[in-house]
Amino acid sequence: MSSPLRTSRWPDPATSKSGDFFVQAGSNGVPTQLLFTHESSNGSSNPAAIGSVYTDYLANLFVPVKQDSSARAYHQVLPKGGVGQINFTPFLAPNGFLIAAIGVLQVNKAQGGNGYLTLFPNGTGRPSISAITWLYPNDRLSTLAVAIPGNNNIVNVYAALGAEVFFDVVGLLVPSPASVNDNHLAPGLAASNSLRAEKLRQQHSARF
Repeated sequence: MSSPLRTSRWPDPATSKSGDFFVQAGSNGVPTQLLFTHESSNGSSNPAAIGSVYTDYLANLFVPVKQDSSARAYHQVLPKGGVGQINFTPFLAPNGFLIAAIGVLQVNKAQGGNGYLTLFPNGTGRPSISAITWLYPNDRLSTLAVAIPGNNNIVNVYAALGAEVFFDVVGLLVPSPASVNDNHLAPGLAASNSLRAEKLRQQHSARF
C-alpha cells in the first residue's frame, strides 16, 4: 500500500537516493511514466528521464503503540446523526506524518434499529459506507478499523443512531517510527531506535 504522494518539480536532492523511484505525472495528475534516479559523476542524483512533474512515494510502516490507557484515542456518547472527532496528533512526534491509524472501534449502549458508524477524514464529505453496524438496542460490538486522517490529523466519526463509541489505537501507519511520539511507542522501540529506523528508511527507501 502506498502513502499519499509528495510532488515537486524535480526530485528533492536532499532526500533522493540513487535508485529511488518516481512517477512522472501529466497535467491532469495521472501517472504516465515510471522513472528512477541515477547518480551522476559529481555524486548528485538525477532523473533517468525528463518530465514536468515527479512524484515519489513514502513507505508505509506499521508501528505498534503502547497498550495502556493512553492508547484510547476516543470515548464519547454520540447522539443520532452526531459527528465526533478523533484527534491523532498526540500520538505523533513534532512534524510526524500519519498515513492511517489502526485500532479497535467499539459500540456500546447503542440505540436499536439500523445503526452504524462511519469513519472519514476531517475536511472531506461523509461517504455512504459503514465501519460497523448493529440492529438491537444496547448492542455491544467491536471491530478492527482503519482510520484515515484528514485536516489536522483528525478523523470524523458519524453515528446513524445514538451510541457510546470507543477507539483504541493498536498501531499507526507512518513513514518511519520517527513519526511516532516516543511516549506512545510500544516497549522496545526507544527514541534512539526511532531515529535509526528513519535513517534506514532513507537508505533503503527504494525497497519499500
